[in-house]
Amino acid sequence: MPSARIQWIDFCRVWTAFFVIVRHTYAPEGTLFFYADLFNYRSLIFFFFFASGLFSKQISDCNGRLISKWMDIKRFGQIASMFLFWSAVGALLLLPVHWQEVWKSGEIIWGNVVHGLGFTWMFGWNVPLWFLRVLMVLVLFAPLLHRLSSRNLLAFVIGMLAAGEVFCLTAWDEGGPAYTWIPCRMYETLYAWAFFAAGIVLKRELGIEGLAAFLKKSGWLIVFFAVLVFVPVRLWGLMPPCKSGMLVVLGVGTILSIGCLVNQYAPRICSYVAAWGPATFFVYVTHCIIITYIKALWLRYNEWNTVGSIIVPVATLLVSCGVFVLLRKLSPRFMSWCAMLKVVKK
Repeated sequence: MPSARIQWIDFCRVWTAFFVIVRHTYAPEGTLFFYADLFNYRSLIFFFFFASGLFSKQISDCNGRLISKWMDIKRFGQIASMFLFWSAVGALLLLPVHWQEVWKSGEIIWGNVVHGLGFTWMFGWNVPLWFLRVLMVLVLFAPLLHRLSSRNLLAFVIGMLAAGEVFCLTAWDEGGPAYTWIPCRMYETLYAWAFFAAGIVLKRELGIEGLAAFLKKSGWLIVFFAVLVFVPVRLWGLMPPCKSGMLVVLGVGTILSIGCLVNQYAPRICSYVAAWGPATFFVYVTHCIIITYIKALWLRYNEWNTVGSIIVPVATLLVSCGVFVLLRKLSPRFMSWCAMLKVVKK
């Protein structure tokens, strides 16, 4: 979630958000972004949970003294309101496109309405909102995680990754238990807990500066190893990268490494990309809406090909960022709420 602006982390946010857009455009097989997507977005999306844990703070009173609490009701309410708001926005804006999924044989199919409002992971335009559904629970119990020692937190992270591996064995079987889990697939929820807790423990033990120093030294090795592992695993059809907790860890580590290395060796590029860091939450919650219309416009005049699979995600990112800038100028207070931005007092 947007917090203190740290350039290399904001770079990671923007790059990860773009990969999510690429994933949801479903590039044709054999195209440039089809191969780019082999570095599967589910291996990257958990970066957002890691970043949320990294910037998670213990609750304090007005004097800055830490408060011993088990749950953060206030933060839970903020995320829940975002989920309900953006579910409603998606349902309204895309109802003309997906009306046939909601209205059949002259009557409303209430099951589809429930799916359309984002309460299950399966349906249409609100698939990305599973991130908010899981994050609601994470921030609610974040104070409990902060009460754990670093050793216990590390054990918790390992346990969640191991449990995720177990549930991945059935995650691709539509008759398996993972497909009856609400609000989303169990293995994704378990991995989310793992990376959120990992963010907390790394912030506590290394700090953000210490993490950056480690990545500057070891980043190239992590990226090189990721290329050696991810490409054959995906091309040879051994398993989707998200099916293994260790591969997901490697994916998130690669995201962090690339962000740190770009900041070190190409600071101007990193600065330019990171400048859009505050817009990433808005991009994430709106991209499926914008993709639907841009892709439909492209398909009206062209076939779905290499050029289209590049233009559509790039145009989606640009339009989403443009709308963000426009709305932020017209109504900064509203955007500080619906895009989870901190209000800077002058």
